[in-house]
Amino acid sequence: MYLPEQDRVRSYREFCQLLQDPEKRIWFDRLINFYIETGKGQNLARVKDALQAIAELSQFLDKAVGGGASLHRRYQSEGLSS
Repeated sequence: MYLPEQDRVRSYREFCQLLQDPEKRIWFDRLINFYIETGKGQNLARVKDALQAIAELSQFLDKAVGGGASLHRRYQSEGLSS
Protein backbone atom coordinates (compact mmCIF):
# COMPACT_ATOMS: atom_id res chain seq x y z
CA MET A 1 0.00 0.00 0.00
CA TYR A 2 1.39 3.31 -1.08
CA LEU A 3 1.49 6.21 1.38
CA PRO A 4 1.48 9.31 -0.87
CA GLU A 5 1.92 11.73 2.02
CA GLN A 6 5.19 9.97 2.91
CA ASP A 7 6.12 9.01 -0.69
CA ARG A 8 6.72 5.37 0.25
CA VAL A 9 5.17 1.94 0.45
CA ARG A 10 3.74 0.78 3.77
CA SER A 11 5.97 -1.84 5.41
CA TYR A 12 4.78 -5.37 6.13
CA ARG A 13 4.86 -4.63 9.86
CA GLU A 14 2.74 -1.48 9.38
CA PHE A 15 0.27 -3.45 7.28
CA CYS A 16 -0.04 -6.14 9.96
CA GLN A 17 -0.63 -3.46 12.58
CA LEU A 18 -3.32 -1.97 10.37
CA LEU A 19 -5.09 -5.34 10.25
CA GLN A 20 -5.17 -5.46 14.06
CA ASP A 21 -7.35 -2.33 14.18
CA PRO A 22 -10.97 -3.48 13.64
CA GLU A 23 -12.03 -0.06 12.30
CA LYS A 24 -9.33 -0.15 9.61
CA ARG A 25 -9.42 -3.89 8.99
CA ILE A 26 -13.05 -3.73 7.89
CA TRP A 27 -11.81 -2.83 4.40
CA PHE A 28 -9.90 -6.13 4.25
CA ASP A 29 -12.30 -8.52 6.00
CA ARG A 30 -14.01 -9.73 2.81
CA LEU A 31 -10.65 -10.34 1.13
CA ILE A 32 -9.31 -12.19 4.17
CA ASN A 33 -12.46 -14.35 4.30
CA PHE A 34 -12.10 -15.08 0.58
CA TYR A 35 -8.54 -16.33 1.14
CA ILE A 36 -9.60 -18.46 4.10
CA GLU A 37 -12.49 -19.99 2.13
CA THR A 38 -10.23 -20.61 -0.87
CA GLY A 39 -7.73 -22.35 1.42
CA LYS A 40 -10.59 -24.64 2.48
CA GLY A 41 -11.25 -25.55 -1.16
CA GLN A 42 -14.17 -23.15 -1.69
CA ASN A 43 -14.40 -20.48 -4.42
CA LEU A 44 -12.17 -22.52 -6.73
CA ALA A 45 -14.21 -21.65 -9.82
CA ARG A 46 -13.85 -17.95 -8.99
CA VAL A 47 -10.09 -18.37 -8.55
CA LYS A 48 -9.83 -20.18 -11.90
CA ASP A 49 -11.85 -17.43 -13.59
CA ALA A 50 -9.66 -14.74 -11.99
CA LEU A 51 -6.47 -16.48 -13.15
CA GLN A 52 -7.86 -16.74 -16.68
CA ALA A 53 -8.78 -13.04 -16.67
CA ILE A 54 -5.29 -12.12 -15.41
CA ALA A 55 -3.68 -14.23 -18.15
CA GLU A 56 -5.83 -12.59 -20.82
CA LEU A 57 -5.07 -9.11 -19.50
CA SER A 58 -1.37 -9.93 -19.38
CA GLN A 59 -1.41 -11.13 -22.98
CA PHE A 60 -3.29 -8.03 -24.10
CA LEU A 61 -0.83 -5.70 -22.36
CA ASP A 62 2.18 -7.63 -23.67
CA LYS A 63 0.87 -7.32 -27.24
CA ALA A 64 0.10 -3.62 -26.73
CA VAL A 65 3.74 -2.92 -25.84
CA GLY A 66 5.17 -5.24 -28.48
CA GLY A 67 6.35 -8.02 -26.18
CA GLY A 68 9.68 -9.59 -27.04
CA ALA A 69 11.25 -13.05 -26.93
CA SER A 70 11.24 -13.21 -23.13
CA LEU A 71 7.46 -12.81 -23.11
CA HIS A 72 7.11 -15.54 -25.73
CA ARG A 73 9.22 -17.88 -23.56
CA ARG A 74 7.06 -17.00 -20.55
CA TYR A 75 3.92 -17.95 -22.49
CA GLN A 76 5.51 -21.27 -23.42
CA SER A 77 6.47 -22.01 -19.81
CA GLU A 78 2.94 -21.19 -18.64
CA GLY A 79 1.35 -23.28 -21.38
CA LEU A 80 -0.26 -20.23 -23.02
CA SER A 81 -0.41 -19.32 -26.67
CA SER A 82 1.37 -16.10 -27.61
